Amino acid sequence: MIDAELILAIQDTFIMILFPIIFAIFLGIPVGSVLFLTKKGGLKENLWLYIPFNFFVNVVRSFPFIIFVIVIIPLTRLVFGTAFGLLPASFPISPLLLLFTPVLWNSLLRRKSQYFRLSYLTKSYNFSTCLAFFY
Repeated sequence: MIDAELILAIQDTFIMILFPIIFAIFLGIPVGSVLFLTKKGGLKENLWLYIPFNFFVNVVRSFPFIIFVIVIIPLTRLVFGTAFGLLPASFPISPLLLLFTPVLWNSLLRRKSQYFRLSYLTKSYNFSTCLAFFY
């Protein structure tokens, strides 16, 4: 029989992971899409937008997680009133997952772009960016 503590631990883990994943899906995928579309040679090239987004994502993403957690403890206390618990524990994971998701999404779109030759489709068949992006 499964112990009650094990079930409670699984529920707590699910709660701690659920909020960062929702945060990453709704904010990380659009940031990754912006990085893909605005890169040099992209469908909507805009280096004024791409360079700051790319710099911020790469700098924060390469920051060691344990140091990030220690640095963000005062902000966690300000938001939640404590640094311990289910939601405060998921708080430092959210920004890191938010900045890791665009990198994965960007690389997925680059592979898709190479396979389907999206820039070629957009220019030769006069596809709109939205149509080529979701092709």
